[in-house]
Amino acid sequence: PAFDTNIIGILIGGAQGTKLTYEEKRWPGLNEFIRLALQKSDKKIILFGAKEDRGLAEQILKKCADLDLSRLTDSTGRYSLEQLPDIFSGLGTFVSIDSGLAHIAAASMKASGQKIISLFGPTDPKVWGARATGLGTVKTHYITAPCSPCYLNDGKFKPCPLPGDRFQYCMKEISAQAVLESILNLN
Repeated sequence: PAFDTNIIGILIGGAQGTKLTYEEKRWPGLNEFIRLALQKSDKKIILFGAKEDRGLAEQILKKCADLDLSRLTDSTGRYSLEQLPDIFSGLGTFVSIDSGLAHIAAASMKASGQKIISLFGPTDPKVWGARATGLGTVKTHYITAPCSPCYLNDGKFKPCPLPGDRFQYCMKEISAQAVLESILNLN
């Protein structure tokens, strides 16, 4: 299937299940990444997330209001899980935290040149990482901390043990610039 190398899909929410939201998995560099991508590339950006993520999308749009947003599309809450494989197959890149959507993207983005960028911290990418199918490529960004991964595959998500500014260190240390470079150069 044809895909557009000029389109980046981004999961803005995630880290939630039917009974739990695990904020520690979310990427604090998301807003900075979107700003950089709009400023330093000609890529189009599509925001993905559940209906519950619409507030996050509104925050992103407000924080980027000083930029030309004509290349930014908010599709949070618009698509069902059943629709996503077809949509993802048309993307050039999909950026996601450790989530089910990263696995759907990896299974759907099979063409040479398609990229899935996975962001890990509290979970172990060796265990939970998306695996490419076909000719698509998965690039994982994982910054270890002495306490990472803190999710020990036991079904229990524990709060981040680091206080203050060090809270969520493993995700904060994933650079927006490094993620953008992975998309532009796949280094």
